[in-house]
This record gives sequence, structure tokens and C-alpha cells, in this order.
Amino acid sequence: ESDAKTFGSLLDCLALTPEQFEHRYALEPSSYRNEKGEEKSWSNNANVCRAWHQNQGEREVIKVRQLAEAQAAANALATDEIISAWTAASETQVWIAADWTDQRTGWVIPCRCLIDYAPKSDSEFSGALGDLKTTRNGAVSSFQRWVYQAGYHVQAAFNLDLWNAATSEGRTDWCFIVIENFAPWEPGRRLLSQDFIEMGRATYRLALGRYA
Repeated sequence: ESDAKTFGSLLDCLALTPEQFEHRYALEPSSYRNEKGEEKSWSNNANVCRAWHQNQGEREVIKVRQLAEAQAAANALATDEIISAWTAASETQVWIAADWTDQRTGWVIPCRCLIDYAPKSDSEFSGALGDLKTTRNGAVSSFQRWVYQAGYHVQAAFNLDLWNAATSEGRTDWCFIVIENFAPWEPGRRLLSQDFIEMGRATYRLALGRYA
């Protein structure tokens, strides 16, 4: 658990599935009234506040500051002309399942993934899929290094191949929608090279073979 993880998950919800926000998150109040009816600043040591937290069930409690930051980042994505067009052309958070058949053992391994952006087949982006990434540094060179270190190229190849197996399409391109996780929430677009995708494909195939 970390602030960066909370920010990324919250931004995913606001940018990709905003209709789920009320079901997944609860906004912590800034104040409460004690047993005497006095208004106090919110304190999780107070019985009233602890009871409120317990009543949220499985919803994740976030602070006003956290929501404001994530909303500012979501607005930065929405006001980027190309990212906005890409999002409008895409289905978001698409669940895909397919089977990996291991050549050596013949075993069939079920695989699945969740794809952030799947542009519609009649859109100008129909040959691509994509993912939303938050980062501390969105500069091209820095993000390129992080793609390799974090294994994002493996994710890209795996998701592309799952999509094509499940849909019988032949999509070849992968785009990262990138946004820095601090003000002024600088957005960016990074098309992954085919060389990186091929490296990722070799890596995931080796891993699945070892698993089998």
C-alpha cells in the first residue's frame, strides 16, 4: 500500500470507469459532531468517526485532498485533444480471457487480463490497444527505462496476444497513456516500439513454458 498506488487506482476509476466511483470509494468528511453536538475536525480516534469508517463496508475511504488530486489528473487527461479522442473511441477496462497451449507438454493454461483501452474496430485507433500509467517522470527517456524495468513491455505483448486470440483480430500496436502523479499532472502518449513488444512476447512465452 502506498500513496502512489492509491492515486493510480483512484485515477483509473475516475478516468476509465467513473460510474463505479460511488460503489468503490467513500469520501471521508472533514468534520463531525460529537455527542454534545459540537462540530470538530475529523479524527479517527473519535467513536463517531470510527463507526463511520466501519459502516463503509468494502468501499475504500479516501480524503478530500486525494480526490481533488486525482480529479485534477483526470481533467488533464480529458483536456488533451488526442488523449480525449482516444478515450472517446475506446471501450475501457475490457476483460479478456484465452487459453495458452504449451507446445512441450500439451497442457492448456487459462489466461486472462484487463485492458484499459480497447479502441473500437471502426475508429482511427483500431489497430492498437493501450494502458493508463501514472509515473513520477513522464519524460520519454525516463519512462522508456521504466517500461523495461517494470516489465510493461511484457504486459503489452501478453495483452495484445490475448486480445487477438479471443477476438481473431490482428492488432499490433500498444500505446501507454501516461500522466505524472504530481501537479501540474503532465500527460503524455507513448507508442511502444515493435522491438519492445517482441522482447515482451519472448519473455512471457518463456515464463508460461516454465510454468507448464
